[in-house]
Amino acid sequence: MQALSPQNRILGVVAAVEAGFALWYLTSGRWANGIFFTIAVAALIAVYLHRARNTKRRDGGRRY
Repeated sequence: MQALSPQNRILGVVAAVEAGFALWYLTSGRWANGIFFTIAVAALIAVYLHRARNTKRRDGGRRY
């Protein structure tokens, strides 16, 4: 298994916290804020998956 970089670990923690905020806002009736946080979480997940995909290349994700 491949070890996660510190940036990816931080990105995962931030996404989890934002997902909690989104759930809290959506369940408390603040729909606009909840939708904003949901979109932000989706963007962070896209960045995380893009970074994870780039590091799975044959050369280890390094570009020289």
